Amino acid sequence: MLRLDTRKGRFYFKAVEPPCDHEPRLTRWLARRAPGRVASVVTVGGSGRWLLMREAPGRALLRSARLGDWLRAAHEYGRLQRRLAGAPTRLRLLRARRRGLGWLTRQIGPMLADGRGLAAGGRARLTRGEIARLRRLAPALAARCRALARLGVPLALDHGDLWAVNVIVGRGGPVFLDWEDAVVAHPFWGAFMLPWSHGFWDRWGHRGAAAARIRKQRFLRFPTTSPATWCSSSNSSPLKRGCESCIS
Repeated sequence: MLRLDTRKGRFYFKAVEPPCDHEPRLTRWLARRAPGRVASVVTVGGSGRWLLMREAPGRALLRSARLGDWLRAAHEYGRLQRRLAGAPTRLRLLRARRRGLGWLTRQIGPMLADGRGLAAGGRARLTRGEIARLRRLAPALAARCRALARLGVPLALDHGDLWAVNVIVGRGGPVFLDWEDAVVAHPFWGAFMLPWSHGFWDRWGHRGAAAARIRKQRFLRFPTTSPATWCSSSNSSPLKRGCESCIS
């Protein structure tokens, strides 16, 4: 990443390599369909390996002490997912980056068997007792995945790295940066990231009322003009029941 200060403003040049070489074209695709929510792309080159973007005016969300900024970021990200419902699944550049609930279920066993990975984390690492309890949860986690899959909520574009450092807040609302980890996945996956971000949990905590408001903004306050498979006034709609299971 290079920062370029010019007479016409500040720009950023970013070059990527596999497996992140989808990012330049995906960012351009998003900028065309959701202007104002993604950094403005000047050009993409190098066979799709680099892009030049204008700076998104504002400051990183993690520096904001206004809960309203965090709530709007969660709300607008949910709107972005809903607005693009179905479209990302047709993108060739994301065909190899589908992460459905079946895929997630298959990862539970190998993840919990990874002793080195579970022991990472420095002073905040899990104790042996906590690791043992986590491993005993494997059947319940798999059952949750199957139950969520039965609700029929469609896959959507997921940022994959939606920590507050990747969100810029300005007068026009939030701008979401750095799509290199994007996947087509269940839309509820990334819901934990904003409340667990630096700048949020150290101000409001990740388990309190503020975090619950973030999740509700993310899931429940979507425009009623969204695709029918995502939104329904019925209490039994897949989205409503799935959301309730995730925020309860």
